[in-house]
Amino acid sequence: MAHAASVAFVTADEPGRPSAPTVTLKRVEDEMLVFTSALWTRKAREIVADPHVALLFHWPPLGRQGT
Repeated sequence: MAHAASVAFVTADEPGRPSAPTVTLKRVEDEMLVFTSALWTRKAREIVADPHVALLFHWPPLGRQGT
């Protein structure tokens, strides 16, 4: 099945301020979504501090989105 190429990757900093940059989903593997990020970014620091994240997928051809 084809997957969305772009995904909003939602994290939050310690005070709870959200950040939702769009990242490229490289591939889908068994029980794993693979994307890339530089280790010095806000997103990387927030994942280390709190690994709970949300992903928002958007599939324009289907007229759908989902988390």
